[in-house]
Amino acid sequence: MTFPASLPILGACLAVAISAQSCLSDSGALYAEAPPKDAAFVRVLAHNADTSDTVVFGGRALPLQATDAFTAVSAAALDGVPAGSLFSVVTTGEDTLTIAEPARPSASKTHLVLVNAGQSPVRLVVADAGIEVVAPVEVGTASLRAVNPVTVSLAVENTVTGATLGKFDVQLRRGQDLTFLAQETTAKLISDSFGPVLTLD
Repeated sequence: MTFPASLPILGACLAVAISAQSCLSDSGALYAEAPPKDAAFVRVLAHNADTSDTVVFGGRALPLQATDAFTAVSAAALDGVPAGSLFSVVTTGEDTLTIAEPARPSASKTHLVLVNAGQSPVRLVVADAGIEVVAPVEVGTASLRAVNPVTVSLAVENTVTGATLGKFDVQLRRGQDLTFLAQETTAKLISDSFGPVLTLD
């Protein structure tokens, strides 16, 4: 089984990660209130609420808790966060990883995003076949592959030890975005979605 290389489509509305420049005007249906035109999107994929009830992002302590959904925040209220950008935040103990994610370039493809919050490089492969879908991703970074819809079994693999961190049977659909979150010994599959708009003073 082969996966075609992704081709960016400039100006296309993203199916899940909506670009602030071209699509925010049409995204109100995803939220109880429309996100700001300069919105950046952040999700907290792991956080210990017993340690802190806020997460530091863009120079601000935000009242965010662990959730798979992206929260929209005005980039103007943040430090060094571009409008339209996407981030995942993972906290483990006292350490916090803020991982910039790639834009989702094509509404006609399925986007497979590999986020590495572990301690070794990881890659995404076709399970039991070893066919590489997403090339090795370094710790604290993320990478993406746009593919055609297909039913397939995928696995997140530690490229140092060869260990399988997680295996997932997926039926991919056009316009769908899936994130594979790799941590030290496990991996989690997340279907990308949007949560609330966070308004900051």
